[in-house]
Amino acid sequence: MKHFFLYFLIIIMLIASVFAQESIPNIPQIPMFVQGTIYINNKLAPKGTLVDAKIDDEIKASFIIGEQGKFELPLSGDSKDSGKQITVYVNQALTNTTITWRSGDIIDNLTIYTTQKRSLNNVLWLVAIIFLLLLLFIIVYFLLRKKR
Repeated sequence: MKHFFLYFLIIIMLIASVFAQESIPNIPQIPMFVQGTIYINNKLAPKGTLVDAKIDDEIKASFIIGEQGKFELPLSGDSKDSGKQITVYVNQALTNTTITWRSGDIIDNLTIYTTQKRSLNNVLWLVAIIFLLLLLFIIVYFLLRKKR
């Protein structure tokens, strides 16, 4: 009976240690910091450009460019992210830039070059403006011609 309590305590500790190992979450790490410049079609990215950094298709950081071309990304992560590849997206389009996530790393001069097609809306607006200017020119031409 003397040893019963000791054996009972040892069994409880063994069972508790098994469950404790299964419930240990990923430990948060010191964030990685990346900053630099983005060029879209060989021009500095304009204000309002969206920059995302993803690990395994999960967004780890987002930044909207305020100063033309400049971006800053504080990338949070946990122990399972260490050594994984970060993919960088500009305006939701994948770039050819990848970075390896390491806790506490600082990359302070990353330059990203990407190409993006003009959106169809911009082209349609341009065509509409040209058409209206042409129409205005024709109207003015005929009005001036009638006065002669």
